[in-house]
Amino acid sequence: MMQQVRNRIMENPVLNRIRSALSDETFPPLYLVGGALRDGWLGREIRDFDFVVAGDARTAASRLAVLLDARYVLLDEDWGVARLIWSAPGRKEDPVRLDFVSMRGESLQEDLRQRDFTCNAMGVRIGEKDEPDAGRLEDPTGGLRDLRKRLVRMVHPQRLREDPLRLLRALRLACTLGFQIEGLTLKAIGSQRQGILSVAPERVRDELFKLLACPESLAWIVRMEETGLLTTILPEMEGLKGLEQGKFHHLDAWNHTLEAYRILEEGCREGFEPMLAYEGDFRTWCGAQREVLPLVKAALLLHDTGKPLTATFDEAREPHFYGHAGKGAEISAAAMRRLRASRNDEEKVRKWVRYHMGPLHMMRAMQTDHLTERAKIRFLRRLGSDAPGIFLLSIADFLASAGPSATSERNELFCSLLNSLLELYFRRDAASIRGNRLVTGRELIDALGIPPGPTVGRLLRRLEEARVEGKVSDRAEALRLAGSLLDEML
Repeated sequence: MMQQVRNRIMENPVLNRIRSALSDETFPPLYLVGGALRDGWLGREIRDFDFVVAGDARTAASRLAVLLDARYVLLDEDWGVARLIWSAPGRKEDPVRLDFVSMRGESLQEDLRQRDFTCNAMGVRIGEKDEPDAGRLEDPTGGLRDLRKRLVRMVHPQRLREDPLRLLRALRLACTLGFQIEGLTLKAIGSQRQGILSVAPERVRDELFKLLACPESLAWIVRMEETGLLTTILPEMEGLKGLEQGKFHHLDAWNHTLEAYRILEEGCREGFEPMLAYEGDFRTWCGAQREVLPLVKAALLLHDTGKPLTATFDEAREPHFYGHAGKGAEISAAAMRRLRASRNDEEKVRKWVRYHMGPLHMMRAMQTDHLTERAKIRFLRRLGSDAPGIFLLSIADFLASAGPSATSERNELFCSLLNSLLELYFRRDAASIRGNRLVTGRELIDALGIPPGPTVGRLLRRLEEARVEGKVSDRAEALRLAGSLLDEML
């Protein structure tokens, strides 16, 4: 079995091409190490290849770049780390990354013992098949044993201190691979958790969002909290623990957040029943936006962080959290800035937290017959192309709030509202994201003889609402309605 796996790895097209390039040249010994070997043993697709060079990595990489017709990038001049971007013939749209670094220490085994986790601390010599040590596995820390046990184990506690990002990476690896974390490693993560604060925020953000991208990450969010790492990275969440929420909730704010997170992940995997008719629309939305689901999950983790700062109590000692969504939006935006998120990602999270109560407020208005189509349309226009994130966050929040005690009538009412919002957004373009306007501002100015200014904007908004409501369907009807609306405004 071991030989079969080794042969499969060594026959990888990328490695075959490199061996072919090496056959006609004199190169220092070259070793495949790290994640590519790990993923190869697990039968996973290999997209990134890490190589150790017994010599100058930059020189070896630049020579290989010429032989492979690959793009050369110097990643770190001080450490001599170089990268090649290479595509197999006929697959230019599907490049792989080849990273090269000089050997640390006097031997490959010494180099491997300086790596983070045993499953990443294996190596094989890349060379011609008839070379004595070509393809031989070097595994000084028992990585293969831990792969078989499906364990993430640190090579040594000092490796975590050298780069504290590895504290978070251990959890992300376990999450993405479906592994567990070895006990001493988990204890070391907890005892060294403050070290994560010394890591560049961009690196922490990237590792955290890789974890959030896993379809089943809840268990590792919980494990992060058990080690203290979660609230070290997101101290905004600390105030949720033990915060009672009153009669509309059956859990404190912390456990409510975890329950909502569970519901969100389950719904994203299996579908939310009220949203099944729009499943294709959600897939399209997710596919059109880079890594949007991890952002929705981040917004959910932060959605109630405004509650500790807005808590008040009435005469019956019932808690209230007036304005918590607005305060939470400020807190969430600050957290995203601290993690050096892009302006666009920060705004998405801020918006989702700011408006996560919107559907619940609309449901209450429905109960008293005070909810208009125009109100729903204006809500969706505020959110624009980010509205689907609110649908996901709000249904998870709603279902997690009352829990088993929720009445079927209340659930049906919320689902009815949600369906109307989904229909408005996906079928009738209520947020006007597809540019379906019946008239332009210039056409209004010319047809009505009015000057440019705020009145034109107000008319365009009213005409858009009328289009979504089905009151106008073409340019002529829109212009007639615009004339009537203008008379009302004057």
